[in-house]
Amino acid sequence: MVLIKAVKELTDFYWFANVQDRLYRELQRVSGDEDVTEDLLPKLPYLSAVFQETLRKHPPVPILPLRYVQEDVELGGFHVPAGSQVSYKP
Repeated sequence: MVLIKAVKELTDFYWFANVQDRLYRELQRVSGDEDVTEDLLPKLPYLSAVFQETLRKHPPVPILPLRYVQEDVELGGFHVPAGSQVSYKP
């Protein structure tokens, strides 16, 4: 599940052309047309940075424990009814 989430978030970087281009150039420089193997990972610092930033911005598990809403409330324009479980990441 963690890997699936990380891969999904990595694909979101598509919208950031400079990140995608730099990552592509690094992969081409290190692996060429060959598959990326575990042995090559230490030679891919930008890939590591993108992966770590993805996990920082979108952790696969909630950072803070779930809380129960005590009364109806509106958060960010969304109605959250009393009794709902919520979590957030700062």
